Amino acid sequence: MLEHDKYINLETVKRDLSKVETPLWWISLASDSNTFYAFTNRLSGKVKRIRNNSAVRLCPCNFKGKPLGEWIEASAFLSEEHRLLSQVVAACKKKYGWSMHLLELASTIFDRKKDRLVVQIIPKKRNILLSTKHRLAARDFGQKC
Repeated sequence: MLEHDKYINLETVKRDLSKVETPLWWISLASDSNTFYAFTNRLSGKVKRIRNNSAVRLCPCNFKGKPLGEWIEASAFLSEEHRLLSQVVAACKKKYGWSMHLLELASTIFDRKKDRLVVQIIPKKRNILLSTKHRLAARDFGQKC
């Protein structure tokens, strides 16, 4: 379903039950092709909302966040594990190329890298098929494809 999509729209829920949609860059690791990974700033609103309510929805979207497909029910989890964060960032560099390198440069200049964490998004339906091109960075980390 999402194998050809560059962006996903993550819908989180505020305490007042209003919904917030956020477009994200995403990757999937070969070790778990049914989990979507993204990274974000630990001080972002989406992190606060996920900590309060892990029930989320996602769908493919364009770079502005306009939904391009059906919404999928999922659960989101936050991880500060350094090795996982390194894998996700490396895979994003491969997938997003120069755009990711510009983000890295800005993050270095403004000292924002220390504030990153990983968002793991696990769909309720575990049979979301992803293409090989999105199972990024597996060989770089000694994982089998």
